[in-house]
Amino acid sequence: MFQHLKPFLKTEGLLFGSTLLGQGVEFGILGQLFMGGLQLYMSPGARVLYNRDDRREDLGEALAEHFEQCSVYLRGTGAFFVARRPKISDS
Repeated sequence: MFQHLKPFLKTEGLLFGSTLLGQGVEFGILGQLFMGGLQLYMSPGARVLYNRDDRREDLGEALAEHFEQCSVYLRGTGAFFVARRPKISDS
């Protein structure tokens, strides 16, 4: 996903966002109900809000692949990220 956003970012630009993680975080009762209900609601081919397998480490690696500076902060099951200085690809 990040490779598609880089062309719209100036060299000094800042990319930020958030996502819900499905792995490596502790869910409270409401989070468990939400994630369980979401999985039942979603059809097998749907990819909207499918983050059951998302992990903080994977998000950090994906950001580092495309940006020179990046940070991921956790708040509960939410991951908030900031990325700066897009890497210039040779292709």
